[in-house]
Amino acid sequence: MRSRTKSKDKVGPLKDSFGNVIDDNKGMCDMLNKFFGSVFTTENIADMPEVNRLFNADYSQKLNMINIEPGDVYDKIMSLKDGKAPGL
Repeated sequence: MRSRTKSKDKVGPLKDSFGNVIDDNKGMCDMLNKFFGSVFTTENIADMPEVNRLFNADYSQKLNMINIEPGDVYDKIMSLKDGKAPGL
């Protein structure tokens, strides 16, 4: 099934922090494991930065109702290109 898809997923070659090109499977695997291990770790919640509030109005000024028509959703889905990300 994957051979019939339009987009092909391939990883590598990768550059390490020193600018060296890593193209062997073990090296790329170690590099990706190190990266994702550093991203998905437990944070120290005692040292979290302060959040700046952007909206300080009362409840009457909040956005509390959005109308989404099924036809609009259908049109947007049908306009997406196969094998492409839809965007932000």
